[in-house]
Parts: sequence; structure tokens; C-alpha cells
Amino acid sequence: MTADGLYVVQPQRIVVAKRGSLTAEFGAPEGLAINGTMGDADPALSADGRVLMFSSNNRTGGFDFADIWYATRNDITQPFANPRLVPTINGMHADGDAHLSADGCRLYFASARNGGVYNLMIASVQ
Repeated sequence: MTADGLYVVQPQRIVVAKRGSLTAEFGAPEGLAINGTMGDADPALSADGRVLMFSSNNRTGGFDFADIWYATRNDITQPFANPRLVPTINGMHADGDAHLSADGCRLYFASARNGGVYNLMIASVQ
């Protein structure tokens, strides 16, 4: 709650709202099972819906900054598996806003590794 008692501040988390068709209304947002205790943000799905990229600043195994994580699933009707830290790109700087190219070969993300100034970065995906 804020000091004046007027607002409740919720930690960031990733939610999804579903609908049965393109003309139907969306249902109420639901949290994903991959959410940590707080600080999960910037979700982006791969073109096939099987990879979820996101940033988190509060997960065991990260670098205590905003790190880029991913979770996969075999089918879009299935839940995502436990998230894993994206290898080789995270470190002692804030990273986020990750997006995979449509072919899944490039990872685009923002990074503050340049003296705290965010820049667009591109990494090849193996």
C-alpha cells in the first residue's frame, strides 16, 4: 500500500486472458504457474506460441538484476515448463524486453550493459 493509503501496489507478474473465438470477450486474467514471487515482466511469445520469453529480477539462479528467462511447452494447449535462465547473455546488468525472431534464430532484447543506458542487442540462438 502507498504511504497515503490510497493505492495497493502489486508486484509484477505475468497473466494471460483467454477467449473462445476472435469475436468473444476475453475472460478474467489468470496468473501463469511460472510466476515467481514478484518481478516477472515483459512477456513475449514466440511465433508458434511454444516459447515464452520474459524478464525477472527476483529468481534464484539469476544475477540479481533484471535477467532474461524462457519457458517452453510442447503444445500451445499445455502449461509452460519451469523457466530457465537464457544462457550466455545475462550478467551484472539489467536485461529485458526479449523477443525471438519469427524463425527463432535471433533474440532481440534491451540491455543496460553500456553504463546503465539501455541499448538494443541482438544474439544468435543456437
